[in-house]
Amino acid sequence: MISFYQNGKSIDYTPAVDVAAGTIVVQKGLVGITKLDIPANVKGALAVEGVFAVPKKNEAFAAGLTVWFDADGNPQGGVAGSGAATQIGGDAQAAGDTLLGTAVIAAAAADQFVYVALNKFDARIPTFAGNARITKAASANAAVTESGSCYDCTADNTVITLPATAVGLEFTIMNMAADGGALVEVDFQAADKNLGGLGVAAGGDGKKLSNTKATAKKGDFITFVADGTDGYRIKAIHGTWAQEN
Repeated sequence: MISFYQNGKSIDYTPAVDVAAGTIVVQKGLVGITKLDIPANVKGALAVEGVFAVPKKNEAFAAGLTVWFDADGNPQGGVAGSGAATQIGGDAQAAGDTLLGTAVIAAAAADQFVYVALNKFDARIPTFAGNARITKAASANAAVTESGSCYDCTADNTVITLPATAVGLEFTIMNMAADGGALVEVDFQAADKNLGGLGVAAGGDGKKLSNTKATAKKGDFITFVADGTDGYRIKAIHGTWAQEN
């Protein structure tokens, strides 16, 4: 028979070594934060829900977007290398940054903390917990070997050109510039096209799809999956993307 155990906002945790309050603990895919000191081999608790003030890097944070924690990041106004939250992305996330949750209040670059709803995510926004985040500050060709990656585009007039369609390829392009700060475009090979999906009409061969600068919001993204024949179909989308005629 199934019986109630606990409300799930906190879970039991017995560490092998002393753990200080405010420590992020990762158990496989489960992320928790200690609210009190827990001595070694003593049962304590990990919070797996709630809003936490997390030291952050010197970058602006948008409310409603995913937050990661870089264990050796440099916190604004804190000790270099002691760990800090980030929302920018980049190659460091592929090296083991921890996916925390969602920012609930916007934060300026000069702010020392960002307020994060732990383990809360917008289902429309990919989190890429197991995939690489690759920062692009200029136009670039997506590589077949980078299939599954998210390209974080940080500069205006960035064009990501997808490789020739082949079954199994998948790419996400995300606009990570400030709101209204960058035109980000996805281009296709001459014989490939956007096959449409999720309310977006298909385009012609070699025609771009654009996250228009005037309407762009930080975190707008589009995910494409190759069909291996005609081009790429839209798997997920957020924001305004316009098809070239």
